[in-house]
Amino acid sequence: MRFAIETFFQVTSVTALVLSVTAPVQAFTFNTSGTWDAIANPGVAYQSVGSENQIRWGTGAFTSGIESQSGLGFAGKSSLTASFGEILNLGTLRHFNNPIYGFVPTSVGLTLNLDFGGSLPVLAQAFLFNLAIDETNNALNPCPYSPNNAAGCSDKISFASTVSSNSFTVNNKIYTLELLGFSPTPNGTAVNEFISEEGGINEAFLFGRVVETDTSAAVPEPTAIAGVMLAGAGFRYLRRRQRRS
Repeated sequence: MRFAIETFFQVTSVTALVLSVTAPVQAFTFNTSGTWDAIANPGVAYQSVGSENQIRWGTGAFTSGIESQSGLGFAGKSSLTASFGEILNLGTLRHFNNPIYGFVPTSVGLTLNLDFGGSLPVLAQAFLFNLAIDETNNALNPCPYSPNNAAGCSDKISFASTVSSNSFTVNNKIYTLELLGFSPTPNGTAVNEFISEEGGINEAFLFGRVVETDTSAAVPEPTAIAGVMLAGAGFRYLRRRQRRS
């Protein structure tokens, strides 16, 4: 049968994506993809489904096989055009939030690959980010994150570091990839935590930008702030999507 899965995004601080008012410095075209770091545990499995690369873990509580495991999947985007400092939709992150037991990683490494396809005088670049995973105990009362449902407590996906240690040089300027957050819509609001409801497949779009790494001492002009605004109000987003069982 078909039923609706409700995905909520709730944080205490919000990064609102707004249009940049800076003039483009240099436009480039690119493709994105993502790969998962290997974890030395027999309970961890990997598979690719179309353009999505997946990492799976744990043992299904009610059924067997890789589809019963929890895990993460990332699918990149292709033939995009952007400029340095411009907000980029890097791709879709999905959380397979199934009831499991056994091994659960507390973090996984996601390498985001940017292939500029000759539009920049550099080769394809790889940027490693560490995603923290809090797979909660479904018997907790109260649950640490909300909302929750009859299947158990929601889980949380986040990242501790927003800037990769890898960098590249174009026209004597050093650039790297900065993550801005997760959003439930491709043109929406990015938040720094992905709250994933138990018992379903929940998804978020991952946003970032290619920025200079050696401008920390400079004081930006008001018109030079590249499209990021912090808001202190809490945020909750409800999205309904269909899942086949």
